Amino acid sequence: MNRALRSFLRLPCCLTLLGCSELFLLGPLVARSADRCADARDDIRRAKAMGESDRQAEARTLLRSALFACPANPQNLDLLAEAYDSLGELAQAGTLREQAMRLRGVSAKPWVEFTAASHAIERGQTTQLSWNTANASAVEIAPDLGRVPARGTKTVAPMAGVTYQLTARGPGGISSASVEITVTLSRLTEANILELLKNEVPQTRVAKLAAERGIAFAVSAEAERRLRAAGAEDALIEVLKKAPH
Repeated sequence: MNRALRSFLRLPCCLTLLGCSELFLLGPLVARSADRCADARDDIRRAKAMGESDRQAEARTLLRSALFACPANPQNLDLLAEAYDSLGELAQAGTLREQAMRLRGVSAKPWVEFTAASHAIERGQTTQLSWNTANASAVEIAPDLGRVPARGTKTVAPMAGVTYQLTARGPGGISSASVEITVTLSRLTEANILELLKNEVPQTRVAKLAAERGIAFAVSAEAERRLRAAGAEDALIEVLKKAPH
């Protein structure tokens, strides 16, 4: 609905001034406005698909056109924000979300959900962070990740234990959530221990590493034979047999 029509309809006496025939004439105007917004939503969906297929310049042109065609529809603005998220333009997406919230009169505190696929990994492994927010115009994850879309996933491979903190800001305030990831050293393989023995690392040191990190193999008779052939002494063999695995 255009600006002039909205202003006219806000007049206190409009219903008494307009007869049935005049009100009837407003119907096509409202319908055309709704059609433009529906067409714009279709364009936004096409633009998002273009962006995901590396046609980003075309996607941006179509998104600007869709915004111009229907600039004050919250549903369209939310879709536009998602499309700009997919293009990596997070600041623009946040602006559109905030505009949509203002149009809806939203002042609720942001809602957040933040999880990890695994909270304990070995060094070198990865885990996936997942988040979802509502009533937020800006979302950040620290450390390292910075500003992110309102919802999404991210694969991370921390080298040490870390707590990721998600912060969502919106007209209604700030909300946060955290996810702690524990990182442990991988268990020693038989090949690791044979290499340590080959490089003449003191067996007391090898034993300490095995006790702390555990081993990733069973000390079978055959494995024991290979270890002794590499120089493993009785004390080291006993530690390996008792090490977590």
